[in-house]
Amino acid sequence: MPSTSPDGFPYPALGDPPHGPNQLAALANAVQAKAINLDAAITAILGRLNNAASATVATSQDTASTSYTDLATVGPSVTLTSVGTLAFCWWSCLAWNTNELLAGNAISVAVSGATTIGESDSWALKISRMTSSTGFAGRPTAFKLFTINPGSNTYRLKYKQTGGTGTFVDRELTVWAP
Repeated sequence: MPSTSPDGFPYPALGDPPHGPNQLAALANAVQAKAINLDAAITAILGRLNNAASATVATSQDTASTSYTDLATVGPSVTLTSVGTLAFCWWSCLAWNTNELLAGNAISVAVSGATTIGESDSWALKISRMTSSTGFAGRPTAFKLFTINPGSNTYRLKYKQTGGTGTFVDRELTVWAP
């Protein structure tokens, strides 16, 4: 009995003896095998789309460091294993600073593991005070699409100041890396 290309579904040739039950059984078995393979492929794709995680550190902590650093409670951080080459990161933090004129807080993301990307001002979430009033506060949100290597990667928030002492609380990080 010949079969279709590329799926391999059997069909009767003109010269085949008529035997409907056997021909239908062969076709049903071939369709069932393809359906099982399709189901596995769809499950794998959906699994990748659902490859996301979030972390929060609620603790209020300070730094006066003018280079990116970890706070006393490191993070938040998220580790994901991906097969793709893109990761979407979203982060947010309530932050404030002492009354230093032109002082600022910066929160950035670093990636380690299968990919190494250092934290950077280029994509940092920044809060700065441009007036002479006492102190400032804000809860901004930032996001970045990183190009990564497939495998296990850890995404972690890092913090710095441009002057004064900065306080960070309710730090949140969400990563989606299919």
